[in-house]
Amino acid sequence: MSSESNKKNPVDNVVWLLVVVVLTAAIWGNYHYTNIESVTWYMRLGGVVVAVLIALGLALLTQTGKRVNQLRKESVVEIKKVVWPTRQETIQTTIMVIVMAAVAAFIIGMMDLGLASLMSVVFNIGS
Repeated sequence: MSSESNKKNPVDNVVWLLVVVVLTAAIWGNYHYTNIESVTWYMRLGGVVVAVLIALGLALLTQTGKRVNQLRKESVVEIKKVVWPTRQETIQTTIMVIVMAAVAAFIIGMMDLGLASLMSVVFNIGS
């Protein structure tokens, strides 16, 4: 990255303050209108959703927001490159994991039983 892209834009601080104000207003509005009968829960939900979308739109105007959006776009491209396993491969792998977990549990259980027996013999417990 160039040093020019690392410089903070002073307008970004104002935009982030607006984001905080909008989200705070959404929380306050939702709380304030909870006990008012003429305002239904879906009206409050709609208000919160609109406020969050406005805050998200404002955040995307900042340098940090633009970098996050670019990262999101690059992630989508990378996810499209992934070769996902077939159903058969998924089933086989799942069965292998279950079998290996059962084998490991059996081995650990036998070790625990053996050590418990050894401890009872050494310390003469349970006789």
